[in-house]
Amino acid sequence: MLLCETAGSSHLDAEDLAVFAAQLSALGLPARVAVGSVPENAGRNLQFDLAPLLADGALGPEDRLVVIAAEKLDDEALLRLRRLTGGRPTEATVFGSFERRQMALGARARLAYALGREPSIANLDAGNGRAVGPAPVFGVPAGAAREPAPPRLLLVSPALDEPMQAGMLAALGLRRSVQIAVLTDNRTKQAWVAANGRDLPVFQHGEALPLALARRTDICVFFAAPGRSYRLRTLLANLLVSGVAVLDGTPGHRLADETDGAIGAPVGLVGLEGFLQSEILPNLGRIRSHARASRAAAYTSSSVASHRP
Repeated sequence: MLLCETAGSSHLDAEDLAVFAAQLSALGLPARVAVGSVPENAGRNLQFDLAPLLADGALGPEDRLVVIAAEKLDDEALLRLRRLTGGRPTEATVFGSFERRQMALGARARLAYALGREPSIANLDAGNGRAVGPAPVFGVPAGAAREPAPPRLLLVSPALDEPMQAGMLAALGLRRSVQIAVLTDNRTKQAWVAANGRDLPVFQHGEALPLALARRTDICVFFAAPGRSYRLRTLLANLLVSGVAVLDGTPGHRLADETDGAIGAPVGLVGLEGFLQSEILPNLGRIRSHARASRAAAYTSSSVASHRP
């Protein structure tokens, strides 16, 4: 068993842990999360994500500990990890984003004391002085390609607080050429549902794991770059390795500049329908192959192998 834990203590840290463990489990690895690691007042969505991953009881001799967000390590986290080991020396793989090598070495020394043996530690920092995330970003293929009929379109972070954009989404939702779903923040979702009802599937970020979203998507349009969101970056990785057509509707097409698997698209919903009809749907097979063969897809496929617990 790979018992996964986070050094962070916030609700977002627990969400990142659920995403990471679910990705490992989807790869066929025996990833689990300790029952005692579920935060107090965990919402329904987080409980649902963690439920199939939970394990109770002490670590066995063959089990291994995997810790993410090690840059957040504090005394409370060290005590929690020591309790998980039951005082038995435990093999561990640790991921963190450390701005300086000395910080990584310090974390290793503190963990060695808590775990009874020195862990293997991987610094995920990009080398530019910025922490890049709590764990490796890697994609899990969704399986056999689906014949899109009609294609399933996921819109990530459209600007629905703008009346014109909201109106365009309402109109696009009536088209039969695509099946539309939206991924946004909770505030925007609630405002949309209050104004328009629930006919259009709208998910807030913590409502569906990245792998589940990738498996129900043929075309995805990002209107905001994933940034440092581990959940959104993992979603992008899953989309690319699954051969989903990834379109970049971000200002300045930042995503396409950073990710060769993404294709520039209209910035915002205005003009998107015409672009889909003329440029994307007739060429969807080739575009899916482009995403699957991209350097970004290869990198996110190999990332877990290079850091494999």
